[in-house]
Amino acid sequence: MVELGRMTRSGRADRLRCERAGVEVTGAAQRLIYYLMENGPMRLSELARRTETDPGILTRQVNTLERQGIVEKRPDPTDRRAITVHMLPRGRRIAQRLREVQDEVLGGQLARWTPRDLEQAAGLMEQLIRDIRPKWEGDAVEGEGPE
Repeated sequence: MVELGRMTRSGRADRLRCERAGVEVTGAAQRLIYYLMENGPMRLSELARRTETDPGILTRQVNTLERQGIVEKRPDPTDRRAITVHMLPRGRRIAQRLREVQDEVLGGQLARWTPRDLEQAAGLMEQLIRDIRPKWEGDAVEGEGPE
């Protein structure tokens, strides 16, 4: 898993996705865009916590994305002192295009896999995520599951 993560989040992979998608965003920006697309608008503080990013660094990244017209910062409706980050239509288009490129590249790399191989791999990955996620996200009940 570490090696897969390293390959897909490498600077080279980030540049390749951008080249093929015809967009210019950093790897860190790509990950923020994906996270917001999957999880919707959220407070800057929550986004920093969930992405394990230093709040100061995250604020600079979000400011850059805002200048590029990818995201928009708005006052939180429940606490005017807090800021929420919202994806703009341009950001959604960029995220969609980057995902399409990722799927194209991965599809080409797995072209020789049989449908059965792909189904088995997908099933095992889903099981792995289900089994690991509660422990890593702090949802596991003490004494339950494998240690």
